[in-house]
Parts: sequence; C-alpha cells; structure tokens
Amino acid sequence: MNVTEETIPLSTIVIVLIQIVAMVAFATNLQADIDKTEVEVVRHDARLNAIETTMNSQEVTLARMDENLKHIRESLDKITKK
Repeated sequence: MNVTEETIPLSTIVIVLIQIVAMVAFATNLQADIDKTEVEVVRHDARLNAIETTMNSQEVTLARMDENLKHIRESLDKITKK
C-alpha cells in the first residue's frame, strides 16, 4: 500500500502567518483609533456644553437689554410729549 501524503508548502504557511500578523496589527490600530475617537467625542461634548451654557447666559442678557431699551424708549417718548 502506497499512501500519498499531501503536504502544504512552506511558503503557504508563511503567507498565512504573515496575514494573521497583519490582521492582528490592523485590529490593534483600529482599536487605538476607536479609543482616540472616544476621547475626542468626550472633549467635544464638554466643549459643546460650555458653549451652550454661554449661549444661554447671553440670551438672558440680551432679553434684559431689550427690556431696558423698551423702558428707555417709553421714558424718552414721555419726555418728548411734555
């Protein structure tokens, strides 16, 4: 009985190993990019919250200024009618 053994060429094994190493490196870089993006999202969220707080404060100030201008106009109209 002659049993033929099928062998895998060494070059195929080397190529598969290189591909596995490349996939692991790619996954590692991908995870690093995801982590970096998460940090950026947190930073942008904090910045956005600060901008919204400032904007709300400015809205209140603008409303007060509008009310003051109304009263000044009313006062000027009363003075000019006299």
